[in-house]
Amino acid sequence: MSKIVKSSWFSKKCLSLTSINPNEISRVLLLFSIFFLGAFIFHMVRDLKDTLIITAENSGAEVIPFLKFWLILPTCIFITFLCNKLFNIFSYMTLGTILILGFILFLLFFVFFLYPRREDLYLNKLASYLEVFLPKGCNGIILIIRYWLFSLFYVVCELWGVMVLSLFLWRYVNDITSMSDAKRFYPIILLSENLSGIASGPTSYYISNRINHLFIGNNLWEQSLIFLILIIVICAGILILLFHRLYSISSSPTHNKIQEPKEKMSLKKNFKSILNSKILFSITIMVLCYQIAGNLLEVIWKSQVRILYPSPGSYNAYMSQVTMWVGIISVILSISMSGIFRRIERGLVAMITPNVILVTSLFFLPLLILHNSFNLFMAIPLSLIVFIGSMQNVLIKASKFSIFDATKEMSFVSLNTEDRRNGKSAIDGIGSRLGKSGGAVLYQGFLITFGSISASMPYIGMILLFVIIPSFLKATRKLSDEISSSKTLESL
Repeated sequence: MSKIVKSSWFSKKCLSLTSINPNEISRVLLLFSIFFLGAFIFHMVRDLKDTLIITAENSGAEVIPFLKFWLILPTCIFITFLCNKLFNIFSYMTLGTILILGFILFLLFFVFFLYPRREDLYLNKLASYLEVFLPKGCNGIILIIRYWLFSLFYVVCELWGVMVLSLFLWRYVNDITSMSDAKRFYPIILLSENLSGIASGPTSYYISNRINHLFIGNNLWEQSLIFLILIIVICAGILILLFHRLYSISSSPTHNKIQEPKEKMSLKKNFKSILNSKILFSITIMVLCYQIAGNLLEVIWKSQVRILYPSPGSYNAYMSQVTMWVGIISVILSISMSGIFRRIERGLVAMITPNVILVTSLFFLPLLILHNSFNLFMAIPLSLIVFIGSMQNVLIKASKFSIFDATKEMSFVSLNTEDRRNGKSAIDGIGSRLGKSGGAVLYQGFLITFGSISASMPYIGMILLFVIIPSFLKATRKLSDEISSSKTLESL
C-alpha cells in the first residue's frame, strides 16, 4: 500500500471508508463521475421513453411487451453482433465516442425534427387498416406501427443501457480492474449510479411539472421534452470528455494498461463461453429470471399508473418521483455494501433480490387480482394500489441496482479475460433482453387470449410465484456454490 499523506483529511476519509489510496483518488473520482452521468442519462431516458409511448392517444402499458419482443430483442441481438465487430476494429476510446455521439445526434434529430411533426408522421391509415384484421389482444402491434417515431425513440433509449452502460463502460472497467480493486471500487461506482437516480428524479419532476411558462415549443409538455433532452445531451457530451481522461490515465505508464482483445469476438464464442462455464450459466439464469419477473410486474404497475396519470406531463412527473426514491433506497443499500460483503456470506447477499421480488409480490398481486377480478376492494382508491405497486418497484429496483448488480459484476471479474468479455456480451447484450422478451411473450399470449392485462393477472401471478421466482432462487444458490468451490477464485 502506498504511503498515505497524513495531513490530507479527505485522503484519510477515503482510506478509512473505502480503502482507497491517495494516488487512486483521481481515478476513482473519474469512475464516479462517468457512471453518475451514464446512469443519470439512463434514468432520464427510461422515464421519457415510457411516457411518450404509454401516454399517446388510446395507448397504454400493453404496448410494452410487444415493443420488447418485436423490436428490442432483435435490435439487441444485432447490436451485440455489431459491438463485437466494432470491438475488433476500434479502440475503447474511439468506440465510446462513436456510440455516445450517435446517441446525441439521434436525440437532437428526434426532439427538433420528428416530434414537432409527429401528427403528420403517425401511420394512422395503416394502423386503422390493421385494426380490422387483428384481434383486440394485438393492439400493441397496432400502437407500435401507429406511433412508430415513439417506438423508435423507445428502442434507441433502451440501447443506452445495453450499449453504453453494460457493453461499453462496465466492460471497460472490468478489463482495467483486478478482483481486489473491484471489491473497493465497485461499491463506489454503484453508489454513483444510485445517486444519479436521486438527481434525475427531481430534475425531471421539476421540468415536467413545475415550469408553467412557455419558453419554447408548442405546449408545456413539448417544452419540457426539449429541456430534458438538452440536459441529457449536455451530460452525454461531458461523459465523452471524462471517459477520454480516464482512458488516458488507465493507459499511462503508472497504471496497468488495458488489454485490448487479442482474439476476435463473435456471438458463437459469446454463447459457447456461457455453455462451458457454470458460473456464467448461473448468471444467465439469474438475469433471465430477474428480467422476466421485473417485466411482468412492471407492466401491471404501469398500466395502473397510466389510468391515474393519463397526461404525458403528469405521468412523467410521477415516474420521476419513483426514480428518485429508487435512488434514495439504492444509496442507503450501496453505502452498506462494503459492510454487507464483509459480514454476510456472499451467497446470502445474492439471495436478497429474489426474496424482495417474492415478498413484495405476495402483497401487490393479491390486492390487484381481488380488486380487478372479484370487486371485493372497490372502496380502495386507485391511488393506493398505484402506491403499493410503486413501493414494490422501488424496492425491487433498489435491490437490483445496489446488490444484484454488485454480485453479478464481481462474478464477471473473477473469470478469465476471454470468458469475461464473451460472457458479458451475451448476458448483458442479449440475455437480459431475452428475459424481458420472455415476459413479453407471456403477456402477448395472455392479451391475445384474455384481451386485457387485468384479466391476465391471476395467471401472471401463478407463473411468477411457482416458476420464475423459484428458478431465480435456485440459480442464485448455484452461483454461490460454484464460486465457493472454485479453487482459482478468491473468496468474495
